[in-house]
Amino acid sequence: MHPPPDTLALRERFHKVEFEAAAALGPCPDGVAQSYIDIELPALPNGAEAWTNRTVVVHPTKPSPSAPLIIMLYGGGFQCGTIDQVLLPARSCALRFGAVVACPSYHLCPEHQFPANVHSAYRAAAWVSDVNNLYKAVPGLQASGIVVDPVDAGFVITGISAGSNLAAVIAGVLAASPEKQAELLAGGLPLFKAPLTGVFLCIPFLTTEEVVPEKYRPLFKSRVENAEAAALPLTFVQRMTELYAANTRSPWFSPLALNDGTGANNFLPAKHASKVFLQVCSEDVLRDDAVIYQQWLEDAGGIDTQLVMMEGYGHSAWATQNLTSEEHRLGLKTKKLEGIAWLLGKEWDGNVDGVY
Repeated sequence: MHPPPDTLALRERFHKVEFEAAAALGPCPDGVAQSYIDIELPALPNGAEAWTNRTVVVHPTKPSPSAPLIIMLYGGGFQCGTIDQVLLPARSCALRFGAVVACPSYHLCPEHQFPANVHSAYRAAAWVSDVNNLYKAVPGLQASGIVVDPVDAGFVITGISAGSNLAAVIAGVLAASPEKQAELLAGGLPLFKAPLTGVFLCIPFLTTEEVVPEKYRPLFKSRVENAEAAALPLTFVQRMTELYAANTRSPWFSPLALNDGTGANNFLPAKHASKVFLQVCSEDVLRDDAVIYQQWLEDAGGIDTQLVMMEGYGHSAWATQNLTSEEHRLGLKTKKLEGIAWLLGKEWDGNVDGVY
């Protein structure tokens, strides 16, 4: 499907802002390096096309015997967005926590129809989960004495908005029952080489009015309360959902579909990342998606969750481009770093001075 004029206009604005913000950011700070790599993903029996995934990998330059691994996925309503969007927080996590941070691209809609778009993100993340792929593809990573250690140092997946949807979906697929997982991965989709240990979701899109589980419907108020929100009105979410054309009852759309109360429970908490951090904005039309998801996880049991509500904030995240006030930007940055530190079991001093 060819992108309609509103999608093309949105992409032009979005990508211009991201490109200019990344250019203004300049080179990496001392102690951090980055490489743009092309991941060649082959065609699969399920019909997934062969394609070249553009990914930026950011990492510390000093030797490390046990570096955590982070995957960051950008947002943009599934229609737009680039890896430049998450370059700033990726560099910060490499600098502050000694992490190797991979920021892959993924197919956008409506050119790529569901589930091909989410499959593309899953395939790229699975490739990254094999540290040998990173050693081969990222110049100087292994030679720098950096040991990427997702099992012991931590393996976190995070995203912004639509990217958080993809992160939650990927974590859910990895925690599906064996029978359901075999169904979801049929046709050649690979398993991860290392298990996720943490998930960070920022302003995620996880459900719709039609499929929100009945048990949690009383919590689903933000679509009405924040329908006219300036940053992200309900009309945009409705248009996004239309273009994404997802099967909203599929676990490839939302992990909630693994146990929505209408059928078999296909969610195994013991297989899921043991920690989930959610960053939510009180004035966001998507606010209650995360509130419901946290409650769903707590009801499943065995997963440690934290939810931070940014009071007075609209749909916003700490990203390379600054689309909010300086006060809100610092608040978003603080909670992003606080959440990543918690997921990795790292200490940090809470100092958010400087660019990173």
